[in-house]
Amino acid sequence: MPPINPELQQNIAVTTELTILHNFWALSYFLGLIISIIWSIVRPSRAATFAFLGFGLLLFSFEYTKHILEPLKEQTVNSIITMQEHHTARRVLNASLIKIIPFGSFSGGVTSLLISIYLMRDTILRRNRKSPQHFSLFKNK
Repeated sequence: MPPINPELQQNIAVTTELTILHNFWALSYFLGLIISIIWSIVRPSRAATFAFLGFGLLLFSFEYTKHILEPLKEQTVNSIITMQEHHTARRVLNASLIKIIPFGSFSGGVTSLLISIYLMRDTILRRNRKSPQHFSLFKNK
């Protein structure tokens, strides 16, 4: 195999770096999703389920605003508003597609992660408490 041209090496490095920077949040959410799936399989708990749900919603929110929003908005507006302009319908579509869905999925993801952290903290604190001393009729003296 012939050696790789230095210019091609630099182009590959720059392309890799830009791809990672462009998709950093999506990659982070996906990594969190994978970790929470493994956590749910190894040690199922409510905290693991909420972490899975949170990272899933955050990944959906990121992908929705980045790739799904514009084509969905255009397709929906073109199918609902055909001949005559309907300002109320356009406002409702814009409010729901552009504001409510992205905000709801992002805030739902963050809320689920906070619930997961709270449940983990509660489990850890409960585990670290000393078990109460049981009363025994027959004590060793």
